[in-house]
Amino acid sequence: MSSNQYIYSNQCFYVYAYIRKSDNTPYYIGKGSGNRAYSKNHNISVPKDKSKILFLETNLTDIGSLAIKRRMIRWYGRKDIGTGILHNKSDGGDGCSGAIRSDEFKENLRKINKGKIYPKRKSSKLTDQHKENISKSMIGIIRTSEHNQKLADSKRNKPRPKIICPHCNKIGASGLMQRWHFSNCRFIQQ
Repeated sequence: MSSNQYIYSNQCFYVYAYIRKSDNTPYYIGKGSGNRAYSKNHNISVPKDKSKILFLETNLTDIGSLAIKRRMIRWYGRKDIGTGILHNKSDGGDGCSGAIRSDEFKENLRKINKGKIYPKRKSSKLTDQHKENISKSMIGIIRTSEHNQKLADSKRNKPRPKIICPHCNKIGASGLMQRWHFSNCRFIQQ
């Protein structure tokens, strides 16, 4: 690593905590700038009650905020390794927010990755063969407006079963609730 690998921007950072409703203890310690504390772009659920977001320190440098985050995580401990109450997955102090990569660094990265073939990600798009098969299977099927009306009427007045999520007490249709709640509920262990 060369000393000019990256240059830090002079952004102001802060350290924040998400607070539990039940006992007012923190369940996550984070570091950010701008709107990061309110952003849902991380694996921890953001409290709906904005008063449960506590800013511990503000107007910090990147390095200062990383140090404070690391100290707070060490103080409260992590649940995943059995040392405390936080849902953080690392000891903090990692990452390089606001880093602006040098041209030399970018060129080295290009050289390293040149010619590499990455496996294609699984896509939800249908292949041409699959589309053709679906098309062939639908040939000859005629759905009249009367047929469509009968289908709609058969579904219209039938109650859909409702279930309750044990974590957030939300009530909803079983398919959606099983997808977004129960073991996937964002209120688990807060």
